[in-house]
This record gives sequence, C-alpha cells and structure tokens, in this order.
Amino acid sequence: IAHHYMEGKETQADIAAFKSYDSMLKSIVLTEFNRNIGQTSKEMIAKLDSDLNLAKETNVAVTMCWLQVAVKSKYHTSPFVAEDKLVGRVGRTAYILPVYRAMITVDKQQAWKIFQKHIDFYHPITKGILESAFGNAKELISM
Repeated sequence: IAHHYMEGKETQADIAAFKSYDSMLKSIVLTEFNRNIGQTSKEMIAKLDSDLNLAKETNVAVTMCWLQVAVKSKYHTSPFVAEDKLVGRVGRTAYILPVYRAMITVDKQQAWKIFQKHIDFYHPITKGILESAFGNAKELISM
C-alpha cells in the first residue's frame, strides 16, 4: 500500500485493505512511509490522511507511526498540535520518543517547549530518555 501511494497508483482496494487491517499491520504500512520519507511529499501525505482518515485514528501505536510521517513530511508543522495532544496524554516512552524525535528534526525549540509543558507528567526514566533525545538542552533553555 505504501509503495502504491509513493508511485501514485493507490486504489480503492488499497484503501479498503488498510481500513480492514489491525493496528499492527497499519503500523507496518506507516513505518514504510517513514522509512521512505524522501519519496513522499506533503501533498501525498495529505491525500493519505484524507483517504485513510489517519487524523482520527484512536490506536496509540498507529497514531505514533502516523505522527512521525506527518511531521517528517512537513504535513504537520510547528506548533505540532496533534503531537502535543499525544505526548500530553500518553507517557509511555515507546510511543512518545519517536514523536519527539520527529519534532526535533523539524523544530527543536517547539519540541522543547512541548516537552517542558508535559515534563511533570512523565516518569523520571522517560524524562531522562527524552532529555537525552534533545542533546544539549541548555542551549534551549534560553529560547
């Protein structure tokens, strides 16, 4: 399905198949977009969202994969509203670290602001892992 979209050859059957998939298969498809982000465009990802209704996805694992693609393709831009919502309600490192990493690649300062907003929500281990993802956070404190 991912390669069909990247080639501009997606079909209604692809859309129906994706919608019938469980969360694991949906995550695999979205991970393929993430791995081939250079072959995507903001417009392609907008069509993907429109066709598959990804913005309304309720499964956290699928949402995490979707938000990485949306941010890295620049379909979602700063101030990262959807990403802020996810990392503010889910504290599990496995789900939020990839989203923070995606935001950091696009707008490190805004990602830092979001992290600071939710810092007290996170477990100390998660907080430490996220701080490491930002690298030298001292440069961000003055931002």
